[in-house]
Amino acid sequence: MSNTASTAVRATRKKDSPVTLVEVSPRDGLPEVCHGLSTEDNINYINKLSETGLKKIECASFIHPRLMPEGYDAEKL
Repeated sequence: MSNTASTAVRATRKKDSPVTLVEVSPRDGLPEVCHGLSTEDNINYINKLSETGLKKIECASFIHPRLMPEGYDAEKL
């Protein structure tokens, strides 16, 4: 990050302002790495992530299965 950019970030963010972490691996990473993962395995993975204390987990994208076959079970998740 350039010095100007980091200064701009520091200038716009308050010292004690909260930061939100969003886990997106069930939506973006897992389907690409684990082709053919069952819906049950996806649900188990998401449940394990939730046990870590994560407050926001993005589980699926609603994309036509023709474009992304790994997303066939988005409604079930």
